[in-house]
Amino acid sequence: MIKIDIIYEFIFSGLTDTTQNSKIPRPVRILAAILVSIIFIISILTLGVYVVFAVDQGMFKRLISAFLLLIITGYYIHLLTAMKKTNNKNLNKDND
Repeated sequence: MIKIDIIYEFIFSGLTDTTQNSKIPRPVRILAAILVSIIFIISILTLGVYVVFAVDQGMFKRLISAFLLLIITGYYIHLLTAMKKTNNKNLNKDND
């Protein structure tokens, strides 16, 4: 089980680094951004559904899930702004 977690972390961190690296070609960055967005959206939706509709779970588990939902959403917004800054730098460099 630990090996799967290491592989997942390696792939996910590689994708997030790819989206922010301006030396990588634009189509590869776009594909990586789409894959990362899909992963984040699935996790945000899953936690949101769990927090709202899992009434048979205890309040403590729902609060922990809500806290994780806020952390994941904040990190996703941070990642999107970093990708936007990278793309703006490249657009300005191409126009010069």
